[in-house]
Amino acid sequence: MATGFELTTALGPDKLFFGRMVGRESLGEPYRYEFHLLGNATDVDFDDLVGTHLSMKMDFGASDPRYFSGVITRISHAGSVRSHDHYVAIVRPQFWLLKQSADCRIFQDETIADVIKTVLKENGVTLCDELKETYQPVAYCVQYRESNFAFVSRLMEQVGISYFFKHSDSGHEMVLVDGTGSHSAIDGEATIPFHRIGTSGQHLAHIWDFQPGRAATSGSFVTTDYDFEKPRADLETKALYEGAYDLEQGEVYDYPGKYTEAADGEAYTKVQLQARQVADSVGTGEGNVLGLAAGGLFTLEKFPRKADNIEYLLTETDLRIEGFDFEDPGDRRYTSDEDFERAFRIRFKAIPGDVTFRNLPRTPRPMMGGPQTAVVVGKSGEEIWTDKYGRIKVQFHWDRLGEKDENTTCWMRVAQAWAGSGWGSIFIPRIGQEVIVQFLEGDVDQPIVIGSLYNADQMPPYSLPDNQTQSGIKTRSTKAGTNETFNELRFEDKKDEEQIYLHAETDFHRVVENNDTLEVGLSKGEKSGEGNQTIDIYNDRTITLEKGNDSLTIKEGDRTTEIKKGDLTLTVSEGERTETIENNDALTIKSGNHSIDVDSGTSKITAARSIKLVVGGSSIEITSSGITLKAPKIEIKGDTKVDVSSAMTTVKASGIMTVKGSVVKIN
Repeated sequence: MATGFELTTALGPDKLFFGRMVGRESLGEPYRYEFHLLGNATDVDFDDLVGTHLSMKMDFGASDPRYFSGVITRISHAGSVRSHDHYVAIVRPQFWLLKQSADCRIFQDETIADVIKTVLKENGVTLCDELKETYQPVAYCVQYRESNFAFVSRLMEQVGISYFFKHSDSGHEMVLVDGTGSHSAIDGEATIPFHRIGTSGQHLAHIWDFQPGRAATSGSFVTTDYDFEKPRADLETKALYEGAYDLEQGEVYDYPGKYTEAADGEAYTKVQLQARQVADSVGTGEGNVLGLAAGGLFTLEKFPRKADNIEYLLTETDLRIEGFDFEDPGDRRYTSDEDFERAFRIRFKAIPGDVTFRNLPRTPRPMMGGPQTAVVVGKSGEEIWTDKYGRIKVQFHWDRLGEKDENTTCWMRVAQAWAGSGWGSIFIPRIGQEVIVQFLEGDVDQPIVIGSLYNADQMPPYSLPDNQTQSGIKTRSTKAGTNETFNELRFEDKKDEEQIYLHAETDFHRVVENNDTLEVGLSKGEKSGEGNQTIDIYNDRTITLEKGNDSLTIKEGDRTTEIKKGDLTLTVSEGERTETIENNDALTIKSGNHSIDVDSGTSKITAARSIKLVVGGSSIEITSSGITLKAPKIEIKGDTKVDVSSAMTTVKASGIMTVKGSVVKIN
């Protein structure tokens, strides 16, 4: 039995009744229904309606009933119609309410489809998942200062997901689709005849105006990207239009494609070209078929151009439904089958059913207006958290969901002063430090770290402004380092106190592959007459010359070697030892002995004037004129024989002379 219109609102029955509705439904857009309602002012409180659900059942008996439902997002008083107050209610899907909320959050290692569904479900959107494609996880996906509606919309446009809405007596649901296999036939009879106005059969549900056509679109879509892990890889991909006419010149080239694998690039370019191809074969029409709704399929028949009697996908509908004759002073309402043709009109757009519908990208990506600061984070118990590329993870100040651990963000590359193949500079920001984060192309999904900042918790190594003339690099030992454990290179630029200070906390290893020159006491290349070198070593010192000479020249001054406790050993394994002293040479042994051993060869001491050996009151003096032995007692012993031979020999004793032998021969 036909009932016409059944309206349900939060006010309950018999408070408002349906007058008129105009609306638009589009694939990939929230619908908008404008309901004109009639009632009494005393029964309508706007606070009781805004944000509540409205539903309407339209049933004229000639076909299956059709339902319309949604959330009242605006209600207004539009005057009066005879004895009734006239209200206008704007009704939209639950999804539209996502425009009223915004967030900043990070998704990691999830597919774009899963991110979309997560946000929709969190916001109370009832979903029907008709997605057929396979989506690869993305490492990093950020929503930043954009509404939940804009975030979901741009993600869907990026990967080619669209949506429409189905209505029933229990409400409405959002249907996610991504290809021709995601759509099904409209409710009711899906094969619809074409009858021109004034021809037989027009009293039936039919289409009376249909205008198929073709339009020029882009011929190809090309993009590329860069992957730092495969810096020489060619990631350019291209999708070509396979239409019946030549659009080779209509190439769209865009950058970046936001992918690192060629297969992902091929999927992206295909989606973007398909979005541009939708306009190629859009047909428009008008009829009174109640089941015509965006997202549904129908088959046209009896159209004069037989080639156009095919299956179509409805991409947009404009509805006009009359439930009340605003011009009839008798308050006539449309309820019967005979009223249906007058009560319902629909204009629509459709594309062939074998054409994949994609929405053109129209939702702007949030552009980062400049760099941000963040805090370096990592695994609990660690002080440095990095990977083989020197990347780090951070916690943004706006991230209220991050746990300040190694899972907070994606790995972020860190800019260095120099970056070569196995050479360059490397400073890895440590956990707790504040860093500057920039975004490639202004893209929130592509952060890089470009520097570090001091703050009240992370103060400079030198007290400022007192030490404002000091510059340098000061590190911190890890793990569990303190202010007392560090390596440092510091420059002091205060006039007349200039200094370079180098500190190694444990070891200092210096490698010079050629010459090493140290000049002390030079000022602007000139000898200043000032400058000392002091070396303090608290343990061993070893100097090894693999090959070559060791030379020490003291042009003016003294050299002192003092060993307070220990030995001095000089070993010449091969070669000779030569010492040349231009003036005096003195050796003093205060305690102990002095020994010279010549294991092989001779020992020779040469003096121009004399050589004198003195032990107490005894001495041996050798001069160029003779040798003098002087001692309290002199003994000359020969185990076998003693010969004294000369041209003249004098033996003289001031006292007793004893010459003794078993045989004494004189001459």
